[in-house]
Amino acid sequence: MPSLDAASAAADLRDPALRKVVFLGPQRLAPMVGDVAERLGITGKAAIITAGWQDREPEDGELRSALRLPAVNLRLHERWHQVELEDPGLFAAHRRRQDQLRALEDLYDDRLRHTMAAAREMLAHPGPTALLDPERASAVAAVRGLDEHHLQRVAEIHAAWHDEFDARRHPALQRQRAEVQGLLDECSVIAVAGGHVGVLLNRLRIFGLDDALWRKDVLAWSGGAMVLTERLVLFHDRPPQGAGNAEVFEHGFGLVSGVVCLPHARRRLELRDPVRVALMARRLSPARAIAFDERSWLAFAAQRPAPGDERHEPRNPLDGAPAAGELARVLCTSGQVCDFEEGFGQPCEGTDGAPIDSKLLQAEPAAAGLAGSDVASAHARRDRPPRLNVDAGGPLADAGGAVHPEAPAAAAPARPRQRGVG
Repeated sequence: MPSLDAASAAADLRDPALRKVVFLGPQRLAPMVGDVAERLGITGKAAIITAGWQDREPEDGELRSALRLPAVNLRLHERWHQVELEDPGLFAAHRRRQDQLRALEDLYDDRLRHTMAAAREMLAHPGPTALLDPERASAVAAVRGLDEHHLQRVAEIHAAWHDEFDARRHPALQRQRAEVQGLLDECSVIAVAGGHVGVLLNRLRIFGLDDALWRKDVLAWSGGAMVLTERLVLFHDRPPQGAGNAEVFEHGFGLVSGVVCLPHARRRLELRDPVRVALMARRLSPARAIAFDERSWLAFAAQRPAPGDERHEPRNPLDGAPAAGELARVLCTSGQVCDFEEGFGQPCEGTDGAPIDSKLLQAEPAAAGLAGSDVASAHARRDRPPRLNVDAGGPLADAGGAVHPEAPAAAAPARPRQRGVG
């Protein structure tokens, strides 16, 4: 892709005829969502979505200050609680679906542990290229096949739910949906914060936000960016329980094609481990695995439909090649982590069987205190840890470590009362 000068590219995107979707890194420590919106000419009233913060959904003062746009919070999490109270039948049906999804995820995790161990071992294994390349490709294909199988099973559970679900039979939900739509009609921008990605995804779906997300400018960060891509991947290479396996969680809204968002990458991913980097990149290919940290962002744009035609336009995702951005990085199939311009210029298809850059592999054992011949066995021993805890959500919550949406919550430790953007 051609080199992007951030200032000139952002200036080009100020054209109001362009619909923009912007993915940003975490905002709590270094909020810049308002700066990016101003640079890209994103103006007007914003609909704020902080449902991923769960019970701390209303605590949006710092977000409003950072956004610097007139705003209204849609309060989707609070609205769902009200629907639960008024329509216990709908709540019970929703819970049954969540129980099915949770049980399915347990089965997926059990299988994933073995396929990931085999793929890591093959990628790290030394030996003749002609002998190993087909084995590497086969091992990566097994992981990708399991991921696709899991997504298909998840889609079947959702399809069965939708076959039975008719919003017209649920007046409490209909009333809340109408109120949300009324607020959205006043807004030209949607700002989606992070938090618990499963809860956030469910709230956006149950209140029918898909149409608005496809028509308005969107600013989304952390878990908010994750749910708007084609696939959500939950990940944490170094949780307290021990090294884990990234899980392909669900299909998202697919506003942008060909990218997978990995927020808090520096903290949650072993970016100096070429085997883990290469396996993540090859597993998600042809999509690009994008590492987002503080002050990173990417903007995607397309011509806005003519007034009156929005609802009749086909929903084509925005091209996954960014129109502007800063500091985002791409996990490459070679095992490197590249800046986004270089990363988008590298091939990611047809590389499943290629050996990892030998220089990267030679650097890893020294850092880990291992002899070179021990690299493969070390990766093979990285078994699945105990299940990751569901984050309680809130302005401090971040995405990537939740198990399944709305799992029954265990007693949570006291959380600090510091506020943030999410």
